[in-house]
Amino acid sequence: PAVALGRSKKRRRTLPFNELSDAVAREMYSQVLCPEKGEPVTSLVERGDNITVTQAIELLRLMHSFAPSLNLEVSNWVSSKLDRKLRYQLEDPFSVISGTLPRWAVTLPKVCPFLFSLKTRKMLMKYTAFGPSFAVHWTQEHKVGSFLKRRATVQTELNAQTDPRKMQKLSQELSNIEEHVVRSNYWLGTLQSTLVRLEKGEEFLRQADVAMGFLANASKLMEVQFEGETGFGVAVTQSFYVEVAQALQDRSVNSSIPMWVEDDDSGTGQQHLLCRKGLLLKPLPPGPQRDQVVHRFRFLGRLMGQALREGFIVPLPLADEFFALLLDEPLGPSNLPKPGHGVAGELLGALNEFLEDLALN
Repeated sequence: PAVALGRSKKRRRTLPFNELSDAVAREMYSQVLCPEKGEPVTSLVERGDNITVTQAIELLRLMHSFAPSLNLEVSNWVSSKLDRKLRYQLEDPFSVISGTLPRWAVTLPKVCPFLFSLKTRKMLMKYTAFGPSFAVHWTQEHKVGSFLKRRATVQTELNAQTDPRKMQKLSQELSNIEEHVVRSNYWLGTLQSTLVRLEKGEEFLRQADVAMGFLANASKLMEVQFEGETGFGVAVTQSFYVEVAQALQDRSVNSSIPMWVEDDDSGTGQQHLLCRKGLLLKPLPPGPQRDQVVHRFRFLGRLMGQALREGFIVPLPLADEFFALLLDEPLGPSNLPKPGHGVAGELLGALNEFLEDLALN
């Protein structure tokens, strides 16, 4: 069966920013690229004639590259003043939504991310990485999100209430919340959402792939509803990401399209891969099967992007080496599976350690 895509039954006012294309969003929010390895900071920092600033940043990056040998905590690198200054800058909704943040606010966190707390960097990413529509969405969530959640809770309680006195009390509270939200200086409206209807079963991953392809260039929220079920909303959408993560770890699915290295429990009859170290990419020679795997990883990337910009979690236990490859960090023999990792190929890691011991002796 085909994937059913349609507008949600909820009435939502589309933001005017929603009409902006992804190309415009990328132009507004991605003018500063992450520095390549070995690239001087001079070309990335708007410094004018202040060479001292550039040299100080270069020195900080150099010192941080030796951080493991210095045994310093991550928190020791965070500059409380810079962190507070960036958060203050992000409090200006006009600068965030119009894409006119100061150059340092988008450059310095990319050149020296260790100077800022994780919370602030996540805030910056939500406000600048997904286009104007989601910049508005996350700005509103930050300012009035607690009221919106309370409104949903009160509405649920009101629908289930039969006592007239309690119904009147809840109705008054609901009215007060809506009045507060509407009068807020940060409230512009909600994003339009697309309702995706999927069927659990053998066609689930294919349907999810089609849905992600459809939504890849759309600045809309996604709401999921499963065939045969009436519920939809945040909880159902989160369960969709859980279902996809479980399906991608299914042994039969991985056997047909081998994304991951097999675990050492293949003969135990477990339905899903159980790798204690996490899921490792399986190297494949060129061919039709590799092309299928590449397509599946494209789907995974779109899925991760959709979840990231909407604030959902994809519970896929990926190994550290997976993220090292994404960051273009070098991998060597020390990254081979070792005994106890629960992954096929542990013998290679054991032999590598044996060779290293022989070289030392």
